[in-house]
Amino acid sequence: MPLSIEHEAPLELCSRHPELVPELLRRLCGQEVPLFSSVKLAPASFNQTVAQEFRADRALICEHEGKPVLAVVLEVQRQADERKHRAWPLYTSALFAEHGCMTYLLVLATSAATAKWARQPIPRFHPTSPWSPLVLGPDEIPRIESVLEAEANVPLSLLSALVHADEDGGERVAYSALRALHHAAPSPTEAIDRLWWMLGLLGGIVTKERFTNIQRLIMLDPSTRFVPRTEFDSPPYFRGIAEGQVKGEAEALLTVLSARGLEPDAAQLRRITSCQDLGQLKLWLRRAATASTVSDVFA
Repeated sequence: MPLSIEHEAPLELCSRHPELVPELLRRLCGQEVPLFSSVKLAPASFNQTVAQEFRADRALICEHEGKPVLAVVLEVQRQADERKHRAWPLYTSALFAEHGCMTYLLVLATSAATAKWARQPIPRFHPTSPWSPLVLGPDEIPRIESVLEAEANVPLSLLSALVHADEDGGERVAYSALRALHHAAPSPTEAIDRLWWMLGLLGGIVTKERFTNIQRLIMLDPSTRFVPRTEFDSPPYFRGIAEGQVKGEAEALLTVLSARGLEPDAAQLRRITSCQDLGQLKLWLRRAATASTVSDVFA
């Protein structure tokens, strides 16, 4: 399935805030989460000796006193895909075999229908005890519409915005998340950078009309001192939307490369971060999913 901003945005969020994943397990899935002191991304490639690639979206390890205590395979699923019934048990067992600690597979489904499919036990894998993943769909992820509640848990409010911002009244969910993200920043410059990062993700998910409304809400809040990158009366902020999408696409590309263990050199990094062609960035992002080297992305 081609990569999309709907698929990449939750992964980008969890890469920036990996502590969100064990929080989802504990708070929304009701699962046991051991005491840990740090969370880090882990390689998400589970290749076999045969010529077949098995790559999860993300893998995370929680450690305590230098030892792994929790491992999580994180998958974002946009639609039913029977191939996952073969891949998901492999991802989970491979991660368990490597670290030997409590291990979960957590699926973030982008629709209620996909969540319902993903929850079904996989009957052909260990038939005496059908295995099923943990699944969170839009119905399980809370709509955080209060700024106060969003500030109490910024990563969860950002996930809430990605999931619910394009629903009726979703502008308020997005505004609360953006406001909390802004207020949590250590400096005014970082606050604006964070706003544009999140707006870049939202701009690829919500309608242009709703994106305009979200920008209006955050702009009219005097505490953020947010000024769109076009004049306020130039709907629907075409340049602002484009700039946000370009930045979000470039960050998604770098995230995919990093997750696959491909690190661009200085020249390649400049080429990515200076590119203003959204179509070109999308093409590079698609290539990054299967490229063997960073040079292959630009081939």
